[in-house]
Amino acid sequence: MSGVFKKLRWLQIAVGVIFVFAGVGKLLLPVLIPILKPGAPDFAAVLDAVHVPLPKLTAVAICLLEIVGGLALIGKRLVLPASVLLAGNMGGALVSVSVPAHLGRPVQLGGLTIGNEWWRLPLELGLVVSLSIIAVLELQRLRAMRDSTRQS
Repeated sequence: MSGVFKKLRWLQIAVGVIFVFAGVGKLLLPVLIPILKPGAPDFAAVLDAVHVPLPKLTAVAICLLEIVGGLALIGKRLVLPASVLLAGNMGGALVSVSVPAHLGRPVQLGGLTIGNEWWRLPLELGLVVSLSIIAVLELQRLRAMRDSTRQS
């Protein structure tokens, strides 16, 4: 493994951990909300508010993508598809919630304003950039492996 891949391994682990925690958190929201903040919307309700089709099914699918994709990044398994799918997931979050909120159209749901939190846009943009770097480096690594086996 070249120096670049070794140096950026920490990025892959950090991004993976963020997604695992985000996915588990979203999955547990229906259980935690009544305890922590009664009346607050769960993830499916937010998806419904931004007109995502089949919001309950989509919510579970996104949670599973974030958990499994995050674990794939941490475990160095299927890194390329995981990073591409997670980047698409973040693109969807940016387009449907974060960018509109920062342009003055946040999601209003259950008496809460969602999407214009100070940390959301920089985090999501940072994750898209990080996932893009991870995907490009993984693609380079896979090509180098392929080329080395062809030469043998």
